[in-house]
Amino acid sequence: MPLHVAELAEQSGMASSTLHHNFRKLTGTSPVQYQKSLRLQAARSLMLTDRVDVNTAALRVGYESVAQFSREYARRFGTPPSRDIKHARESGGRFDYPRHA
Repeated sequence: MPLHVAELAEQSGMASSTLHHNFRKLTGTSPVQYQKSLRLQAARSLMLTDRVDVNTAALRVGYESVAQFSREYARRFGTPPSRDIKHARESGGRFDYPRHA
């Protein structure tokens, strides 16, 4: 489910700009970037532990475009999702291997 910063700001009693500032100060990233990171990590976990395919994982974490998901995944983790998961499975579920762009 997409994060709506204006709603979150209203619920927290802050202006949107104040929420952005405080969130970035605490996390080092914007609320939207933080949410994207959580979604990509959730998709990665689904593919590895539940063995779902890339399309299913992308849709389950809220991406409407699998192509967009794959681009963002590769930017975040350094390799396309299918290659990343294949390598992790071959490494016993570990993601601590060198990334290739």
